[in-house]
Amino acid sequence: MWAEAVVELGLTLQFSEDLVTANIARGLPKIESDFIFDWKIKSEDPNNPYINLSGITNAIKDGLNLVEFRNVRFDLGGFVSEVLGPIVEEIKDITEPLQPIIDIFTTPIPIISDLGPDITLLDLAAAYGQFDPTFIYIIADIIELINKIPDPARAESIEIPCGNFTVYSNVEEHPKPE
Repeated sequence: MWAEAVVELGLTLQFSEDLVTANIARGLPKIESDFIFDWKIKSEDPNNPYINLSGITNAIKDGLNLVEFRNVRFDLGGFVSEVLGPIVEEIKDITEPLQPIIDIFTTPIPIISDLGPDITLLDLAAAYGQFDPTFIYIIADIIELINKIPDPARAESIEIPCGNFTVYSNVEEHPKPE
């Protein structure tokens, strides 16, 4: 006969609203994981269906097979929507009106670009004057990147996977993952 306990829990570690305000708690990242605990012990007497735990001195140690945190992940969802969201929106309010102007200078000129390499108004200014378009291209790339960021307020969950962490594993029962 066997006595067995298998526990599988979904855990969340986050700041309590009792310690910080609700708005701050929602804005802080949290850690989530699945907790696995596997324990079983065999009866000394095969004819007795009950296990006598009074004579076992190391019941926990002798029966422990696995203690592991699986699928550990760092959830940035609240942090992104509550903290970064307003910042990104403010930046977009500035950069989105500039996008059409940047497009005029960085879009390849039709017909001319069809005949060979892409040529923009910035390229023409650089070729026929004392002008280096590198800085403008860098600014254009930054503005395009900012404008492509999705709305963080809609981000329910942005999770960074951190893997599995084995605290204890009885090699015979549950080999440690490599």
